[in-house]
Amino acid sequence: MLSSFGCFNQLYSQSRYNIIYEPNLGMNFGAENIASTHYLWQKFDNRFIPNEIFKKKNFGAKVGNISYRLTKLFLLDYPLSFVLPTLQHERFGHGPRITEFNGNISSINITLPPPFQSSFPYISYLSSNLSTIQQELMISAGGSEANEVLGNIIRKNILLDNELDYHNALLYLYANNDLSGYANFAPNISGSDISNYVSTINGYYGNTELTLKKIQLYGALSIILDPFNYYSFNSLFNGYIWKGKNKSKIPLIRITDNLKYLPKFKFGFAPYGPELTLQNYFKHNSRLYSFSFSSSDGSFGNSWRLGAEIWNVKFNDQFSMNFLGQIWNQQNINFYVNNQLENSESFGGLFINTVNYDFYSKETILGLTLQFGYKSKGFSVGEKLNHGLIIRGGITFRIKPVENKT
Repeated sequence: MLSSFGCFNQLYSQSRYNIIYEPNLGMNFGAENIASTHYLWQKFDNRFIPNEIFKKKNFGAKVGNISYRLTKLFLLDYPLSFVLPTLQHERFGHGPRITEFNGNISSINITLPPPFQSSFPYISYLSSNLSTIQQELMISAGGSEANEVLGNIIRKNILLDNELDYHNALLYLYANNDLSGYANFAPNISGSDISNYVSTINGYYGNTELTLKKIQLYGALSIILDPFNYYSFNSLFNGYIWKGKNKSKIPLIRITDNLKYLPKFKFGFAPYGPELTLQNYFKHNSRLYSFSFSSSDGSFGNSWRLGAEIWNVKFNDQFSMNFLGQIWNQQNINFYVNNQLENSESFGGLFINTVNYDFYSKETILGLTLQFGYKSKGFSVGEKLNHGLIIRGGITFRIKPVENKT
């Protein structure tokens, strides 16, 4: 018999996962397909691998089951949740920026986490002869930028489902905190993405306004001021390890009976310096909204961005849409396109519409998805610097929810 919480989720689960294609195999391509691959593992694990091996209700069985879950987490979930964001970081983060700027990828090394392997993941490449300093900056920043895209997808699905599976909790902690964790705990490693970015941008603007201490502060604030980090730790340790539950509730700030709210803070690297963002999520029945304000930190000038996103706008049982819009005022960005030096400055924007058509749309979803839009010249997370049409498409799906097992 399902609990009332289980019934609630079956009635109102609205997440969907996509297997998509885009010509440049970019950050969104990687993030959507990696999130879907991980989701399929999550569903397989929840259905076929038990959470308990000792059925008696006593202290010894409790300790035995906790030990079993810790072992399974260490041997299966931990390596997978490390490898997938690493692949997103290297191949679908640095990689698309390298090829966008006419560089050539020489090799990619994806490793298992310690203690399974002691070597570090990396990507090697040859830069184009026609490459600006700001293009090199975005190659350095591209890995963490790509995992920001992956973190956004995971967070969106968590909010649409009103629950957090511990598999997603672990993946979220790795993907979403790629840059903030890196910045806060290992910013001084010579040749790292962060040290390269800081030294290069200070040299480009001719001052030393951006320091590693600033980056550490932004990283710490991004960790502390993200409620999903706390939810993830609760789902992982209290929910799964201690209680043997796959899923945990997500508490939001109640405004009315049907309207909930949750803010978060984050920072990222842009071609003109660090960008600080306050993101505000609103959940109204089954529809999710995000309104964000971003600003450069003032180290090298002033830029700003306003963003709005809406998910799960349903027109009938088959058709639904998502909308994304941004407007910005940015500092100068120089970059080469087809051996021609381009320049982006001042106002610009981005609009993307996602259309979902579901062949089957009850507890299990199977259908098609198409993203189309336009972006002006300028920087937007996960997109090319140049202007142009945006077209991505593929399959969208969600598998029928399953109960927590024992």
